[in-house]
Amino acid sequence: MELNILYAIQSIHNPVLDRVMVTVFNTLVGSMGQLWIVVGLVLLIIPKTRKCGAAVLLSFAVSFLIGNEFLKDMIARPRPCAVDSTIPLIVKKSTSFSCPSVHTYLAFSSAMAIFHYHKKAGIGVFVFAAMVGFSRMYFFVHYPTDVLFGVVLGIPVNMLLFHSFFKSSFQIRLVFFCFAVIIIFMRNKKQVRYFMIPVSKRNVYMKKELFGLCPYVTAQKVLTGKWSMYILYLLTEGPVRFNELQRRMPEEMTHTTLSRQLKTLEKEGLIVRREYQQIPPKVEYELSEIGEKFRSVLAELEIWGNEYINYLNLK
Repeated sequence: MELNILYAIQSIHNPVLDRVMVTVFNTLVGSMGQLWIVVGLVLLIIPKTRKCGAAVLLSFAVSFLIGNEFLKDMIARPRPCAVDSTIPLIVKKSTSFSCPSVHTYLAFSSAMAIFHYHKKAGIGVFVFAAMVGFSRMYFFVHYPTDVLFGVVLGIPVNMLLFHSFFKSSFQIRLVFFCFAVIIIFMRNKKQVRYFMIPVSKRNVYMKKELFGLCPYVTAQKVLTGKWSMYILYLLTEGPVRFNELQRRMPEEMTHTTLSRQLKTLEKEGLIVRREYQQIPPKVEYELSEIGEKFRSVLAELEIWGNEYINYLNLK
């Protein structure tokens, strides 16, 4: 159900909208929501908005601590881009878990902090926060419920924080803020992070961390597409045009699926796409330098595959 919603959102992609979404909601907002730190610091410098700036910064610290440092690893929900890797991403793929959407959480928490002091500006920030939430689905990095969870967490947590924290003494606020910073720092240490994760989730966490370190996990992740190895095998014969590839694929392989799979392999660096400026247009795919090194693996897989087919026939 949720994946179908995400697939529907992917259908509205176009070059202009992609550029706007990436520029505003990825580059400007920041990979970890750094925009809200900048907003908080600017408000903190101005005397009339100093309390509002402090509220934004504190909301960011607490929300980041709860969302990114505790809930993500406790829930350990894989991202949609990890479930379906055939969808080409227009932003850098994150290795963290999916739920909740911390970008949405931080946006709504900061918007609520601003709303407490400046109602009109707060409404505008809420609209921007909603667009941040939508962008996480547009980028295919979060499920709708991840975004909804971020909204549900952001608003009430900030209200609780505002009514309890800002009515306490300065000393208590200072101790609380320092404690939050220390916990965030400690949680970024892998050894500490691991032991703070529930035992039932540790295997999932370790698998996530092994990408780029373990050759088996790395290879499995890169070749996660259903037809990845078959496409690589077809390209061992030399450059092949898209239409020829599609003709040689099983009937169940649609034009869209093949296009997504090729884009994924190209993004992983295993194949190269060459476009020739001619009429009619000509596009060819071939193995990259690192993809050429997969030839020997394919040869061994062919031997083992034939042996396994013989094994199945004898059963």
